[in-house]
Amino acid sequence: MAKSKKPVSVLLTRFSALGDVAMTVPAVYDACRANPEVHFIFITRPAPAKVFVNPPVNLTVESIDLSRYKGPGRIWRLTRQLIKKYGADTYVDLHDVLRTRIMRSVARLHGLRVTRLDKLRHQRRELISGRNRTPLTPTVTRYADAIENAGLRRGTGFISVYGGRKADSTLFATVTSPRPDNEIWVAIAPFAAHAGKRLPLSLLRKVTEKLLERSGVRIFVMGFGPEESRIIDSIAPEHNGNRLLNMAAVKAGIAAEMALMSHCSVMLTADSANMHLASLAGLPAVSVWGATHPAAGFLGYRQSLSDCVQLDMPCRPCSIYGNRPCRHPDGNTIYPCLNRITADRVLERLDGVLQRNKNTSPPNQQ
Repeated sequence: MAKSKKPVSVLLTRFSALGDVAMTVPAVYDACRANPEVHFIFITRPAPAKVFVNPPVNLTVESIDLSRYKGPGRIWRLTRQLIKKYGADTYVDLHDVLRTRIMRSVARLHGLRVTRLDKLRHQRRELISGRNRTPLTPTVTRYADAIENAGLRRGTGFISVYGGRKADSTLFATVTSPRPDNEIWVAIAPFAAHAGKRLPLSLLRKVTEKLLERSGVRIFVMGFGPEESRIIDSIAPEHNGNRLLNMAAVKAGIAAEMALMSHCSVMLTADSANMHLASLAGLPAVSVWGATHPAAGFLGYRQSLSDCVQLDMPCRPCSIYGNRPCRHPDGNTIYPCLNRITADRVLERLDGVLQRNKNTSPPNQQ
């Protein structure tokens, strides 16, 4: 097709972790609304597909079980099938890994316009090495750049998947009843895939204890699986099921958790997928950073750098994803960037968010 033509049917792909896919949502939803005549098809894994809550009418989300498409030949056939199924004339690669490079090659052979995410790999290496501390362009912005480079109008204005309102409380009715006006709901998401990002258990317990000393505060601790459920149960057992709810045990699902988040006042989170789910729900987040750093471009969409809790240490960041061993010169201390953060510092940031947003909560869903 001629490269100057307006795209009609656009394939977008991102196959990685939940948080990475969640960060695509603001850019994709804005693009859908700015280009209502274009059909967007987002291809991802089954679990991350669940973050696309209340999608625009011109967006189709298709989940793919990649275990069925191992090897270049099967990826090649999958790409041909998707192009034929949706009549795609444009392919936007929001991942840029070997699998999607193969998909880009197939798309070009079929005459599609092709663009890709710029991962800024060189700048990432310089940030980790300490040669250049200049913050990278936010990932959500680079997703939007890749979409715009495909000849599409750039959208703006995404606030939340609920349009800046609170979700209908019936969406989390299996978790809890609606929030009373005299209660403050705090979401806490302490877990992450790698140790360099997880909230230390001692910090988690101290913050939780101090919050529960306040009247009218109820806490929802996010987690997944039996081990995280066990840890949550150990935090404040005297309040379990009453003022502290173990969301790992409830197993409500992503849609219900995001709806619940929209009714919370603030989230305390590690650098994890839950920070990005909070962004999609329109919930301000106080994020704690250790081995990783918001300068790498992964701060949650519309989250504030002033709400980040982090220590200025010469060895930070030591990793983009938090998956490298601690390199602090004191071999007796593992990730002091996390373990030296105090509960008082975290509470100060939480109180700042609560005060700032006291009179600016989204209106209740009618």
